[in-house]
Amino acid sequence: MGSTGHNYFLYEEDGRLAMLPWDYNLAFGTYALGRAELPDDASAYVNLPIDTPAAPEVLAERPLFTNLMAHGDYRERYHGYLDELVQDYVESGRLQTTVRQAEELIAPYVAEDPTAFISFEEFQLGVDTLEAFCLLRAQSIRGQLDGHIPSTLEGQAAAPDALVDASSIHIEDMGELSDLE
Repeated sequence: MGSTGHNYFLYEEDGRLAMLPWDYNLAFGTYALGRAELPDDASAYVNLPIDTPAAPEVLAERPLFTNLMAHGDYRERYHGYLDELVQDYVESGRLQTTVRQAEELIAPYVAEDPTAFISFEEFQLGVDTLEAFCLLRAQSIRGQLDGHIPSTLEGQAAAPDALVDASSIHIEDMGELSDLE
């Protein structure tokens, strides 16, 4: 859905499509940092509307999502998958456990890496920020599924006070392109 629209392949086998994504290191809005055409606003990414996740001109160039969502059965399944993800992974505490287990596994290597792009303290801040971002994103998705938060760009523009406040999140704390230089 992003501006580049190329960070995945669609793979078809026996009439079934599977998406093979890449570049997750630039997910969660960090790709926007330093790019004037993209918002550097955590609240915009935390509250990304589930039913119109991009501007109309972007969706027009990426018709798969729009065409699938035009069918009520597919939209219901999509919402069901989002509900399952939020309930079974985030609200259950599994996300936090997984994040902390990964941090524990990775931390010794990050601390000793002589070629690291960031400091160990920046790594720890990134882990904490990623977890906080995901928790707020899940809160927004839950609100959108329950109808407390608008699930379209138009609805969110009309009701900005309904959105989850993510002003405590600094996107750059999750890493940015300049970290790779």
